[in-house]
This record gives sequence, structure tokens and C-alpha cells, in this order.
Amino acid sequence: MTGVYRQEVVNQRRENLLESRYYCLTTFAQSLNIAVDQAFGWMLLAITLDRLYAVYSPIKYFERTYQYAWTVLGVVVLISVLTLVLAYIFTYQQIFPEVSILCYTSDSANAVLYKAFEITRISTVTLSILLYVPICWKLYIIARQRDLGYYSERRYAMLKNMTITVALSSASSIIFVLVPDNLIAFKLFGLDRFGTYLFALISFKSCINVLIYVLRNPMILAELKRFAFCCFRCRNANSHVAQVNNMHNSMIPSARKVSASAFLVRNTAWSKPTSTAALSVLML
Repeated sequence: MTGVYRQEVVNQRRENLLESRYYCLTTFAQSLNIAVDQAFGWMLLAITLDRLYAVYSPIKYFERTYQYAWTVLGVVVLISVLTLVLAYIFTYQQIFPEVSILCYTSDSANAVLYKAFEITRISTVTLSILLYVPICWKLYIIARQRDLGYYSERRYAMLKNMTITVALSSASSIIFVLVPDNLIAFKLFGLDRFGTYLFALISFKSCINVLIYVLRNPMILAELKRFAFCCFRCRNANSHVAQVNNMHNSMIPSARKVSASAFLVRNTAWSKPTSTAALSVLML
């Protein structure tokens, strides 16, 4: 949506004009960006706290219902909405043209408030990563216990598998979120001038999450392999059908020639050598 908006601005040759911060905030794309940027950090922290709860209180955790998950998600959405409300409260008076009409996210809210948003997201992502130290330590302690029983071992295996998956996803946030956010927020080494590329790197984090969850989930990975195998077989089958059709089409003229020659042999009083010559034509 942001790209579509900017493309329209460029097509209208207005990319060098200025607009107000409040105008940029009122565009749907930037309102969504303000909310989603904060939702990412809080969601990552919520998932890490969920893993911490699961590791330190596994019995209570496995007794939770789907309502627990929806509650966590609802809290994150509520925080995102409150973030957007704060942005409107602190920005609605900034109606003077002072930022690019292309409306970058950093220009779509009060400058001081947006800096606070950046620090908040950096803090939530950093905390979510640091919390994996006690999580990993607890998993190590549980792994050393030999008398878990079959049921507990199965639950522990599920807990360990999901925790490792989420840990890998959180660890990738260091490269794809934490580093770019720090470079942009604190203008380190002057690399903030590459902000567009850094934001693209942050957006790529979702693809990394999908890849991690697919590779770590044996059921999803098996289904993906089966789907790829079926697609490969269907492509080969279609190729084989096309080859058969081509062979059939190429044989039609010869069949017509054979029918005409047979009619000629049957209805003409040729000598035996001539008939043999005619039959030899049928073999061409």
C-alpha cells in the first residue's frame, strides 16, 4: 500500500513537494505502519514470555485453552491501537508542510514520539532475546532429569521443539530487526541514509519466520515435499501427454496416405511387382 501511494505521487510528478506530518499519518498505509511496527516488538516479547511460562510451569501451560492464545493476541492488538491513538494525539497539530510528500514512516508522527517508538521496539526485541538465557537454562535442567516418564518425555519433546523454533525466529531478529533499527534510530556510521534498504531488510523478516517454521515442523515439511513431488509428477505427466499428442498429430498425414494407397492397390489391376512397389510406399 505504501508503494502504491508513492507510485501515484511519482506518476503525478509531486515527489519534490512537502506535506505535513499529520497528513502522512492520516494515510491508511502509514497509520497501519505505525501500529504494525510496534505490534512486531510486542508480539515477539509476548511469544518469548509464553515460552518462559511454558518452560517454568509446563503443567499449567498445557492445561491452557485456545482462549489463552487469543487473549495474548488481543493484548498485543490493544497495545498497537493505543500506539496509533498516541500518534494521532501528539501529531494532529502538526499541519504545516515540513516532510516529504512520499510520507516515510519516520515522518508520519511527532518526531519525539517516533523516537520513543523506535526505542520501545528496540527494547522489546532486545528483552525477548535476552529472556532466552533463562529459558535455555531451564530446558537444560529438564533434559538432565532421567525419570520424566513417557508422557512427560513426550510433552518435553513438544516443548523443546517449539521453544527451539521460536528461539531461532527470535535470534534472526538480531540481524533482520535489531541491527537495522539501531542503525536507523541512532544514525550509526551514517548508514541511516540507506533507510529504504534497511526497512526492506526488516520486512524480509516475515519470510525468514515462515522458512524457520516450515523447516522445523515435520508435518508441514512433509506436506510441502509431497506437494512439490505432485507438482513435479503433474508437470512430467503433462509433458508426456503433449509428446503423445504431437506423435498422434504427426501420424495423421501418414495414416491418410496409407488409406489412399491401400484404396489404389485394391481398385487397380496392377501386376505383382507394381503391387509390391505400392506396398513398399505404404512403409514410408
